[in-house]
Amino acid sequence: AQQEERVMRFPMIGDTVCVLCRNARVRSLLHVQVLGCDYSCFSAAMLEDALGMLADQQSITFVVAGPERADGAWEVCGEIRQWQGRRRVYVVCVVDTFDAETVERCLTAHADRVVKRDCDDADLITSVGSKT
Repeated sequence: AQQEERVMRFPMIGDTVCVLCRNARVRSLLHVQVLGCDYSCFSAAMLEDALGMLADQQSITFVVAGPERADGAWEVCGEIRQWQGRRRVYVVCVVDTFDAETVERCLTAHADRVVKRDCDDADLITSVGSKT
């Protein structure tokens, strides 16, 4: 009997992808984009909801979409980094406004990648699977 080898389109830094967004429609769209590439994926509206499910995970990729205001993607990114501990965590911030200030805030909060919300599937999946 031949063994079937599972091949992913892009290398993953995390074994699990968690899509975080309070907006249910945006969360569902991002989830479908990531899930369509054979990643192990789940989504949550709030970081607190996701952390309970991730307690035993050691390698996680977060796709964080948030409004550019007080509770924006960069603040969630900062909370993820506080929780990270010894886990391997990779964070992609998905933002509405891709301007210098927004990108700088996300990167200052230690996001690994920042992409515009209306990016195409290939850009998002490349960002999720990228290690640099």
